[in-house]
Amino acid sequence: MIDAGIQASTAVKTINKVKHRDNQALARMASMLERGASLSSAFERTGLLSKFELAMVGSAEKAGRVAQGLAHISQERKQSIEQANTLASAFFLPKAILLIGAVAAIFIRIFQSKQDAFTAIIEVSLLFIVALFLIRLFLYLWSRDVGIYLSLAWPLEFIRRRSGWFQSQFEYKFYRSLNWQLQSGVAADQAVNRCSTMLTNLGYKKSLAHAVNDLKSGQSIPDSLANQNLALSSRMKQILVVANQTGTFERSIDAELKLLKARIDLRIEQQIKWLPKVLYVLVLWFVLTYLI
Repeated sequence: MIDAGIQASTAVKTINKVKHRDNQALARMASMLERGASLSSAFERTGLLSKFELAMVGSAEKAGRVAQGLAHISQERKQSIEQANTLASAFFLPKAILLIGAVAAIFIRIFQSKQDAFTAIIEVSLLFIVALFLIRLFLYLWSRDVGIYLSLAWPLEFIRRRSGWFQSQFEYKFYRSLNWQLQSGVAADQAVNRCSTMLTNLGYKKSLAHAVNDLKSGQSIPDSLANQNLALSSRMKQILVVANQTGTFERSIDAELKLLKARIDLRIEQQIKWLPKVLYVLVLWFVLTYLI
């Protein structure tokens, strides 16, 4: 609707005509937009977007590319939902087996161990509920914005410096946001400063603030970022230097981001395959505990 020239407040009101759980949030958002608030600030008050997504909307507003920015966010959300649904489906069979194991454990305790039926049901049910809670907790944490984990892991030097998974996530999220802004015509110092808004840890914010000052003093993006205590791989540092020297910064970063995304997706697929196997082991332990 925005791409078609419809005002943001009108677009939000149109979407809000359908009943769903976010009706109140969207009503507040439409009201703020009518009072002259920016789209990014209105979104921030609703809590519907992550910090990374808010940074993208803010950058899109500044560059006059709101429709394109929202399209990028929508695509990312779709992929995230698909991954979460795939993971939830992968856990369906293990949960069913866990339920069968719990029922078997109850019968074993009642008929073989001669335990009181009520006590057996209560004890096994509590363990079963705990197992389900841990699964739900894992699925919830999986769906959280990666910026939260980047911020939490900042104090852990080993994770920040040695974990390929952590570096890939940081580089993909950070440089995707940065490159989108640069392609939209946003100045480098303003782009880096806006990237810091998707992170909550003061260590990150301080390092990026130093990078902004270096950029304002005339340093290049590779030099300003390399001087900071950020989770950057040697490969990415080299790519930044070469891209800056050859004048192909945005194109080179785009190509590297595609490779990073492919590696991240592959690792997620691998995790989805082996995580249910961990639950199978827990089910086996659960049943054998009562058999023994």
